[in-house]
Amino acid sequence: MASGIRNNTEIPGSDSETTTDTLLLACSLAVPPGSLVVEMGCGSGGAMIAASRMNPGCRWIGFDLRLAPLNGINARASGQSSLPQMFIMQADASAPPIKSGKADAVMCNPPFAKDRERRRSPDPSRELCRSAPPMAIHRFIRTGADLLREGGTLVMINRPSVLPEMLLGFRASGLCAEIIQPVGMPACDARHIILTGRKGGRAAFRLSAQRTPESILQRFHDAVPGEE
Repeated sequence: MASGIRNNTEIPGSDSETTTDTLLLACSLAVPPGSLVVEMGCGSGGAMIAASRMNPGCRWIGFDLRLAPLNGINARASGQSSLPQMFIMQADASAPPIKSGKADAVMCNPPFAKDRERRRSPDPSRELCRSAPPMAIHRFIRTGADLLREGGTLVMINRPSVLPEMLLGFRASGLCAEIIQPVGMPACDARHIILTGRKGGRAAFRLSAQRTPESILQRFHDAVPGEE
């Protein structure tokens, strides 16, 4: 890995460490000031907080089924005057607390494992964020598409094996898949897939060349001096 960029990166105002997939998601969002951005399954807020550093002047709404991480976001944000205003709510992806068609962008990092595909965690909260029912990906995509205004953007990260399911979900929900970004080390299979689509979009589909995590995460380090 390149010097100065770690698998776990400290983000001011967030947890002491935020995982690579969380930061990759944040670095893949680019919206103009004034945009309303929603994160489904925001957890402890790492992606929103990181994305806010790279997209100043936006409004942020996050919701998650788990209450404990949400309380942590509010506690940290109260002591961080530099953080933008964030509205945090407890809700399930199937019943979001936001009106349809209001978001300019939605981002999500659904659980990578399906139920029964991995050893269960004794921690119920950890289990919720790591595994989900088989149709969870489609539920996230359908809800994200519903929240978006026409022309709004959905950014999602997951494992490469789920890409066909993601593409099918985008098409079924009226989202035009515009960019597939494989992420992995040189001469190795991709470890992550970042899919970006637009509601009602008509742009030509683009499969980007595989990039390393470091090259994508550099955007965050450039935006937050001292986070080396």
